[in-house]
Amino acid sequence: MKLKILVLIVLLFTPAISQAETAGDFDGNGIINLEDVAYFMAWFIKGRTSDTTVVVNAAKQLYAPADGPIVRLPSLAKDSFAGGSSLNLNDIAIMMGYFVKGRSTDFSVVLSAAVSLYSEVSFVSKLPGTPLGSSSFSTTITGIEADP
Repeated sequence: MKLKILVLIVLLFTPAISQAETAGDFDGNGIINLEDVAYFMAWFIKGRTSDTTVVVNAAKQLYAPADGPIVRLPSLAKDSFAGGSSLNLNDIAIMMGYFVKGRSTDFSVVLSAAVSLYSEVSFVSKLPGTPLGSSSFSTTITGIEADP
């Protein structure tokens, strides 16, 4: 009986864990890849449109394997890698730098790569691939707001 309850608990919570969002992951596969870079660029090129079909079609023109579907569009709250007040070429360059450097978790390596692609980049506030939301920290206990 205890084993059945344990298995049931694992099965109930596993989908929630595996469906956590990741910064820069627009197709929802949990991996930041060239398709995600193409979706970000296409969204920006198309004037930050909210039409996912337009984004996928434009991304496909930039990189043929980026043929969708996408589960979300870029958003300031989730995908601001440069820490600015709007998503722009700095964020795209950081995402490209992250990918080019083999998904490095070293901020200085990603920054250097991003600057080599777009000289206006001056700061990396968050890396692509950062898990989003679903923090288990309680603000009432720690006093720290973990995932606003």
